Amino acid sequence: MNNSNIAREVDFAWCILKTNAEFKKDLRDAIANKTSKSDKMDTLKKFEFIKYESENSFLKNKWGVLNTPEIDDIAGYTVFWNPEISKNSIEIRLCENNGPTLIDIFRLSNAKITGAIFEQSKKCIIKITLQLKFYQLVISDFQQADYSKSIQLCTPLTPKFSLCVKTAKLILELTNGNTSESTTQTKAARESILIANSIEDGTPHREIALKLFGLESVKHHWAPDSWMRAKIRYNINKTKQLIRGGYRDLI
Repeated sequence: MNNSNIAREVDFAWCILKTNAEFKKDLRDAIANKTSKSDKMDTLKKFEFIKYESENSFLKNKWGVLNTPEIDDIAGYTVFWNPEISKNSIEIRLCENNGPTLIDIFRLSNAKITGAIFEQSKKCIIKITLQLKFYQLVISDFQQADYSKSIQLCTPLTPKFSLCVKTAKLILELTNGNTSESTTQTKAARESILIANSIEDGTPHREIALKLFGLESVKHHWAPDSWMRAKIRYNINKTKQLIRGGYRDLI
């Protein structure tokens, strides 16, 4: 399988959603109708936040995307998900207690760190993209952010609470240098991204098989009733389900 064109650190959910034809149309319309231009603001040690005047309510309500991302973003670094529906997002506040700080997050060398500020709501989101996953730290008022203070979990006792605690534990592990991943899950996810891109490009099934299994294997096993053709059809249908809305389970 050749995944050389898929970056190591990508947002799996975004890689799937961006191939949805209806979403692409909505995103183009959102970009065309955008009245205010986003810009970048330097902060701690040249860490850049993308600054938006407001959230994109249409994309937020329909697709779960909080902002208007760059249309050519292939990895999802400029994509910020609605924290209200994202199980990978946790609200935090900063305090004087001992523990990891935002500086520790910014210094993570094995992850891609990006940030967004929404001026109207004062919301600040710091996104950690690691391998095929993402996590979001949400600060309710960016003006209160002190990067030297410790991160404290701030979430109500709702059904989402246990998910927030789990996400918080995973982020804590990242700051401690634990970045292990499931090889099986990673392989399946990268195959799904490759298939989603192939569906978007209109690639024939046999060419998808060539990308996944290689020329020699396809020569020997590609036939109308072969296991390989059945597997390709199954994987395509499974990926289409992700594109049509299953990506929400990934955010």
